[in-house]
This record gives sequence, C-alpha cells and structure tokens, in this order.
Amino acid sequence: MKKYRYLFLIIVVFSLGFNACDTDKNRCMKSTGEITTEKIYLDDFNKVQIKSDFEITFITGSEHILSINCGENLIPFISHEIEGKELILENRNTCEWLRKRIKPKLTITCPNLKEITINETCDLKTLDSLYFNTLSIQNWAGILTTDMILSGDSLYFRSHASTGDYKLEGRCNYAYIYNVGNGYFKGRKLFCKDIHAVHKSLGDSEINPIKKLIIEDIKYGKLYSFGTECPEIISYAEEGWQEKFENIGCSK
Repeated sequence: MKKYRYLFLIIVVFSLGFNACDTDKNRCMKSTGEITTEKIYLDDFNKVQIKSDFEITFITGSEHILSINCGENLIPFISHEIEGKELILENRNTCEWLRKRIKPKLTITCPNLKEITINETCDLKTLDSLYFNTLSIQNWAGILTTDMILSGDSLYFRSHASTGDYKLEGRCNYAYIYNVGNGYFKGRKLFCKDIHAVHKSLGDSEINPIKKLIIEDIKYGKLYSFGTECPEIISYAEEGWQEKFENIGCSK
C-alpha cells in the first residue's frame, strides 16, 4: 500500500512541476500571430507613462483611445492601466526573443495631453500637430527617438543622461529645453517666442528662439540658435560659454 502511495505522490509532484513550467514555455513557443489592430476606449487621462519599448504615435482627438498594432498573440500582454489620470503602458510579455524582435505600435488619442514620462527605450511620433496648453516630456530612458510636431503654449522637454535623436517641430510661446547625456536635440524647426536652454550633452542642441534666449548652461557639445529675428540673449553659463554657442540664424 505504501508503495502505491509513494508512486502517487511522485506522479502528483511531477505533474505540478510540469504544469508550472508549461505555462511560460508554451507561451514563448507561440508565434506572434497575425498582425492585427485592437482599438480600446479608455477612461479620462492626460498623462502617459511608458515602461517598455514601443513605437508610439500621439494624436489630438476628442476621445481617449489606445490602438495596439502587433501580433495577435502579443496584444493580451500589453498592459494599459490608468492611475490618477495617468495611462501607464507596459509590455508584460516575458519571452525575451519576442520582446527584442517585435516592437508593438501604439496610437494614443486624447484631447489635452499634459505629460509624457519615458522610462524605457522607445520611439515617439505624431501624424500631425499635437495640440496642448502645457506639455512636459520627461525622458529617463537610455535611448529615445522622437519625430513630433507640437503646437501649444508652454513646452518642457527634459532628457536625463540619455542618447538618441530628439526631433521636434512646430510652434509654442515658451520652451524649456534640458539636454543631458549624449543625445541630439533637433529643434531648428520648433519656433518658440522664448526659450530657456540647459545643454550638457556630448551631442548638439538646435533651437529657434524668436524673442528671447536664456542660456543657463552649456557643456560638452554645442548649442546652435537658428532664430532669424536676432533674439535677445541672456546667459548665466560659466565663462567661456561663447565657444560652445553659435548664433547661426542672426546675421547681425
């Protein structure tokens, strides 16, 4: 009798172990599936936090919508939670080979976006002008690529110890540009009435102030101004900052 009891216990243990391993293994053995798009209507949000590698397109619209475009087997793992008006996006797929080879494409629509926080490598885009009153873009990721057209009152762009190409175009009244790390800020077509710049990147920063440029600091790479109306320049940077600044747009 004891013999059968031990045999039964052994079978149960092996069965539980197999089932525990089977879930993740089978999930990783699946293909990504046919590429499809799922459209999700969401509750109100005005902030977005990005915690995984996505290609994200932002659209100004009257509704709050998230569209996910990727393999149908990956869609269930794209988490989209809202906490305190903030949409938090994360790819919870645990299969490393799928995460590295497949970048889900997301489209976010909302009426008045106020904040974008980037915590993981990603690409940010717009199809047309993204309208806002005040927009803060905080980049904490190692690598970021942006290609965005913006239109609003006040823009705050901060890149902390990152690398990549940050291309921004459009118009605003005021822009605070903070570029630290190795990245290149490409804002020669971002026309702003007043710009406050902090440039401490090994890459370069391009800006286009119309009335006033405040230079708080310049180190490492160069800061280029393309303002053709010869804006007033106020500098609080250390002595010798002129060597790293070029006022290309002003011929005077």
